[in-house]
Amino acid sequence: MVSIVEAIVWLFILAIASVIYWYWSIPKNLPPGPLGLPFIGSSIEYWDASTQHLKLQENVKKYGPIFKFYIANKLVVVLGDYDTIQEAMIKQGDVFAGRPNLQPPSLLPKKYVYLRGKGVIFSEGNVWKEHRRFALSTLRDFGVGRPLLESKIKEEVDYLVDRIASCTSNGQPFDPQRLVTCAVSNVINQLVFGKRFSYDDEEFIRQIMMISQHSSGSGVSFLSPFVLSNTMASLMTFLPVVQQIIKQSEGIISFTERNLNETMSAYDPEAEANNYIHAFMKAASGEKEDSFNKAQLQATVGDLFSAGTETTSTTVRWAILFLARHPDIQEKLHKEIKHQVGTSALPSYADKTKLPFAEAVVMETQRLADLVPLGVVRRAVAPTKFMGYDIPEDAIILPLLTNVLHNPDVYEDPLKFNPARFVNANGKIVRDPKLIVFQSGKRVCLGEPLARMELFLFIVGLASRFQFYFRDGELPTLNPIVGFVSMPAHYKVFVDVRND
Repeated sequence: MVSIVEAIVWLFILAIASVIYWYWSIPKNLPPGPLGLPFIGSSIEYWDASTQHLKLQENVKKYGPIFKFYIANKLVVVLGDYDTIQEAMIKQGDVFAGRPNLQPPSLLPKKYVYLRGKGVIFSEGNVWKEHRRFALSTLRDFGVGRPLLESKIKEEVDYLVDRIASCTSNGQPFDPQRLVTCAVSNVINQLVFGKRFSYDDEEFIRQIMMISQHSSGSGVSFLSPFVLSNTMASLMTFLPVVQQIIKQSEGIISFTERNLNETMSAYDPEAEANNYIHAFMKAASGEKEDSFNKAQLQATVGDLFSAGTETTSTTVRWAILFLARHPDIQEKLHKEIKHQVGTSALPSYADKTKLPFAEAVVMETQRLADLVPLGVVRRAVAPTKFMGYDIPEDAIILPLLTNVLHNPDVYEDPLKFNPARFVNANGKIVRDPKLIVFQSGKRVCLGEPLARMELFLFIVGLASRFQFYFRDGELPTLNPIVGFVSMPAHYKVFVDVRND
């Protein structure tokens, strides 16, 4: 019979052997970076989502524009400057076009595990290529980037303007998050479901607020060990934050599923499709690949609803915050609108050429907001040589966008809100290739044309109708709440209706 002392000795030997094996199994000729602790890597260092982007920037200074670390057993390779990001995403875009598994089964409600790896965000390979092409062509058919959709966006801006005027008529400050998110979400809702929701629909409001909580408020990011690692996810299901993620996911998926089924039930194969769901159903009835199935449709609808709601609405809220904190810039913007296109009607997207400062305000908002500091992670689909290093298959590739958008070597005084940096001496807009807010390469943001139109029409439309301001001594913080998305902390702003 083995004594307790012998058992302890064998356990000690096993532990030592496991540690040796951990370090021995690390591939050779990787980029520089810390080895981390056995089996957990640098998980402790990067546990706090609110500081991950700052620590990564510090490590760029320490190790250079490409470095590595481990989260659990997952190798993460960080691309730390613009040139390195473009070298990977453009010149070697095919090999870095994969998507790591960011949906461990333990993080999905059990009844929705069948959605794992589907849609247009988390899929890869031929399924991703096929459905990305289909989504782009379908959204284009429905007017994305063209006047056909612009009228719907301006209609939603009108709804938003009326509701803000009503809510602020008592002279009290208000939190714009709920109304702005409703308005922006309704644009994608019309494209996907063929309908808009009332700003008083409590179930709708609950779900879009849950998306915001899921994106940032939960303190979870792409580097959270239970997001990257199936094993860590299984071991951490007891954590309150993991339970919260599962609950939020179930609520959001259930909401989109109910509205998906409702839209599907109204499908008429003889009628022209007027929303994404009906277009998908029509394609599925033709000679399309097997991937045109309900699970893929449900996952894609969820992707479009969530991403189309959160990113643009958060950027608009950042714009209101920046303008209210900089009344001189806000007045310059309003004067340009008033003098160049007038204020009798909402500005149109075609007015961009007449409103260079307005476009610069949108661009600077996107830069300073730094909406996705860690970018959206990719996966190496095959072993490759990159910048002299050997990158193994399945390595997670992290384009550190924050170190481009907030880098003093790229933008002078990068934490200052200064739209003038995007306007030249002749008053013309400066197109900056380093403003990579929509990512780059093969997986550039699917919704970029829609988001550009929405941001211009919402931000410039609101600036033409209102003056936003804070009273002396009541300036809210600019420190963001960071998770998957970087959003402003909750704030309340005073609003005056402009009468000119």
